[in-house]
Amino acid sequence: MSLTLIASYPKSGNTWMRVFLESYSTGTVTDINSKSTPSSADRSLFQEHCGISSTDFTPEESNQLRTEVYRSIRDATEGHAFLKVHDLPTPKGLFPPEVRVIYLVRNPLDVLVSATDFFSFESDKQTTLFMKDRQAGLAAREGGINVQMHQKLGSWSHHVNEWLNGDHDLTVHVCRYEDMYDRPEETFGAAVDFLGYPQEPERLKQALQNSQFSNLQRAENEQGFHGRAPSQKRFFRRGRPGAGNSLPEAIRKQIFSDHGKTMQQLGYL
Repeated sequence: MSLTLIASYPKSGNTWMRVFLESYSTGTVTDINSKSTPSSADRSLFQEHCGISSTDFTPEESNQLRTEVYRSIRDATEGHAFLKVHDLPTPKGLFPPEVRVIYLVRNPLDVLVSATDFFSFESDKQTTLFMKDRQAGLAAREGGINVQMHQKLGSWSHHVNEWLNGDHDLTVHVCRYEDMYDRPEETFGAAVDFLGYPQEPERLKQALQNSQFSNLQRAENEQGFHGRAPSQKRFFRRGRPGAGNSLPEAIRKQIFSDHGKTMQQLGYL
């Protein structure tokens, strides 16, 4: 029994990695609408694993319980359990220190293009402000109850630096989105090694085929996709790096100004 977090800032390839890992671990074609890798912020996890509704608690109180919920998920799963994560790794102890983490990172220029589409931001400038906001989060709306608990993001740079260099005890393996696209066998194969799976070349080849964007797009066309935002025409759009290169120069300069140091550390500048 083990638990792996597939963590990322939104729109950085989380679903892509999830489909690959599910396909590799099962040796089958993964249903893109599979619920076998839930969000770590899904309120239903509380009800299922500890019989408590998260709506009865403040966000701070819920955070204190989440660690035990994740351990319960691990213990209830034969083999590997996966969770999709967009939270920061803080407060320290939110996630059990024994879990493993695959952290996905993507060029923030491309994140901006994808996030503008997904979140229905009115303009690239609005998305830029969101990506710079140290107080940014998900499921933070006022009034009513979201199906997910509030998730703290912070800015793009803060999110990346907290996961890669922050004050936590988690073992983190980093995958760049661009390497997933340009060097899939090497990059996804390294993720398989990190998780302790046996390296099986044919199994890897088949899982890569199952998770190709063209196949994900076809599956979305045929089945729909529950993760698609209501305003989106499609969730699986291009998949290729470089969409941010066509952004207006002023937006690109702002991203460089806001996140240049972290981009440089990751080889994006």
